[in-house]
Amino acid sequence: MLVPLSNPRTAPALLRLAAVIARQRNYELECLQIVIVPRQNSPAETVVDTTESRRLLAMAERIATDLQIPIHTQVRVGHDIADAILETVKERHISLILMGWKGDIAPGRIFGSIVDTLMQQAICEVVVVKWGGEKFREREKFSGVANEKFNPYSDYVYSFLGWRQWLVPLRDIPTQAAAVKLLPALVSLSVKPEILLCQVCTQSVVNPNIQEMQQAARMLKHRLHTEVMATTVCSKSVSEAVVDLANAHHSDVVVIGASKEGFLRHMINGNIPEAIARGCDCTVILVRAANN
Repeated sequence: MLVPLSNPRTAPALLRLAAVIARQRNYELECLQIVIVPRQNSPAETVVDTTESRRLLAMAERIATDLQIPIHTQVRVGHDIADAILETVKERHISLILMGWKGDIAPGRIFGSIVDTLMQQAICEVVVVKWGGEKFREREKFSGVANEKFNPYSDYVYSFLGWRQWLVPLRDIPTQAAAVKLLPALVSLSVKPEILLCQVCTQSVVNPNIQEMQQAARMLKHRLHTEVMATTVCSKSVSEAVVDLANAHHSDVVVIGASKEGFLRHMINGNIPEAIARGCDCTVILVRAANN
C-alpha cells in the first residue's frame, strides 16, 4: 500500500488508517515523500535538501514499527507529484493508494490536479481522506497537536481516531461496493461503532427496492458484530441528502465510493463525492476501486 506523506500534522492519523487496512489485507506500507524541482532541472542531477522529508519518513517508520506493520520508505525527486505517485505505483506494484486531501481545487478540476489525475489514471485502488473540520481541530487542540512540542509518537496518535457514527451512501450492488469491502478495516478504529447504510433515490422512483440494502446491512452486522442500519431516502439532490443525513445522525465519518466512469461523467454535471466532501464537516473517506 502506498501512502504519500506531506503534512506532519495529519501524517500520524493517515498512518493509523493505513495500518488497519494493511493488517486486514496483509499489505506492507510504502511511504513516499516527494520533492518537486523545476521542469527545466533534471530530477536525477538536481541537488535537493531532504532533511524534512527524512524526518517525516523517520516518524512514519517509528509509528509503523510500533503498530507492527512492515514499512518501506523513499524520497522521490520529480517534476509533478501525481506523476511521481503513478511511477511509484508501477515500480513497486502497488495495490492501494491512501492519501489525504486538504480541499484545494485547481481551475477546471474536481478535487484538484493530484487527486483528479490519480482517480483517472491509477490502476490500483485509491482511497482519499478529507479530514473533518471542527471535530478534527478540536481533537488536535485537546491532544496538543497544535503545540510545537507535540510528540506524534504518543498514544494519542493511535486512539484519537475512535470514530463511532459511520454513514455509508451506496449505489449499484451494496454488498459488492468498494466502500463496504473497506469498512471492516476502518471501523476497527471505533469503540461500539454504529453504521448507517443509505441509498438516495430520485423523486421519480415510486417504490424503491431496499432488499439489497438490507442484505448488505445483515452481512456487515454478522461480520462486524455491531449495529448496522439501512435506510432509503428520496431527494432531488444525492449530495444534499447525504449531507443532511450526516448532520442529522451526527456522523463522525462518511465513507463513499466512486467509479472512474462516474467520476469522469460528473466532470461536466457536477461531482457527487466532491459535493459531499465539501458539504460535510466530518471526515469523508472516498474509495475508488481498482481499474481492471
